[in-house]
Amino acid sequence: MDLLIPFVSIIGVIIGFLLSTLKEWIQNKPKIKMDMKMGEFNYFRMEEDKYLQTIIKPTNPLLGDYYKVSLQLDVYNTGKGNAAIKDIGVENLVNKKMVVYSNVKIKVNSANTSQNISSFNLPASSIVTLELEWKVKKDEYTESLFKDEIISLERGRLQFKIIARSIINKKHKLLVEPLSILTAYE
Repeated sequence: MDLLIPFVSIIGVIIGFLLSTLKEWIQNKPKIKMDMKMGEFNYFRMEEDKYLQTIIKPTNPLLGDYYKVSLQLDVYNTGKGNAAIKDIGVENLVNKKMVVYSNVKIKVNSANTSQNISSFNLPASSIVTLELEWKVKKDEYTESLFKDEIISLERGRLQFKIIARSIINKKHKLLVEPLSILTAYE
């Protein structure tokens, strides 16, 4: 029994150290959140005028040749650890099934310039506003995205799932309803 007394204090120090390390690891993780500020969503068709020049006009989904989406997105890091986002993409969903994955063009607006980027750092307790833009052309695989009844709150509707991947391959997701950003057409 006298031999155990020195080991109990050493075991207590080791357990205290491990608990302290676990606490630091839990508290100092980044916590990424995304929020949409504003956006624009339009279907377009291409026509030729009498001079054989291509004219692009907004239209309804049935007549559209492609659609274009532009979003302003806030990306927050509310945690105590730094994070890095290496990729942002969009799943274009119909009835909660992915029809096509779109790579997006990402812009960051700073005080003086607007830069195209592909990845960015997100320090602790910070926010970055991004401008995302992507197009989807109508073809045999994406035809289900170009139906009139697709823009609604009913079942089987079109949705956009924005996915940001961090450098540790953790996915951060935001679901966007196109009805909230659809632009009216003539």
